[in-house]
Amino acid sequence: MAGYQRIEIIGNLTRDLELKYIPSGTALAKVGIAVNDKTKRNGEYVDDVTFFNLVFWGKRAETACKYLHKGSWLFVTGKIKFSEYEKKDGTRVKTHEVSVGEFVFGPRQGGYEAPVTESLPERQVNEGSDPGTPEGFGQPASANPVEEPLPQFDEEVP
Repeated sequence: MAGYQRIEIIGNLTRDLELKYIPSGTALAKVGIAVNDKTKRNGEYVDDVTFFNLVFWGKRAETACKYLHKGSWLFVTGKIKFSEYEKKDGTRVKTHEVSVGEFVFGPRQGGYEAPVTESLPERQVNEGSDPGTPEGFGQPASANPVEEPLPQFDEEVP
C-alpha cells in the first residue's frame, strides 16, 4: 500500500530567497522559515523556535522570489525529505528540506498592508461570512499561481 505524507508550516522567513536555475531551465528557490512557539519549562513559558529549510520549484519559485522577503509571513504545505551527506572533512551531516506544494503569504511582521487601488475588483461577501475577511483568505495558492492575474499597486512595497 502506498503511503502519503504532508507537512504544514506557518512562520516567518529567515532570509531572502535564493533563486537559481538548474541546467534543464527549471527555477529553484531556497529559503529558511522560523516557527515560533511557547513551551513551558520549569513553570515558565519560554520561546521555542524551530527552523525548516524550504525548496520552491518552477513557477512557484519565481512567484515566491517576486513577493517574499526576509520576515514575510508564510503558510506552506509540502513534503519533507531527510538526507545525509559527507562533507570534505569526512563528517556526516543530516539535513531536511520541505518541498513546497502550496503556499499562502501575508504581510511582513509589523502588519504592513499593501495599499488598495481602484483597479482591484470589488470584494464579494458571502451571506453569513465575516465582512472583514476577504473571500478566499487563508486558502492555499493555486497549483500554478502565476496563471491568475495579480493585483497592481501604485506604490512600491517597502
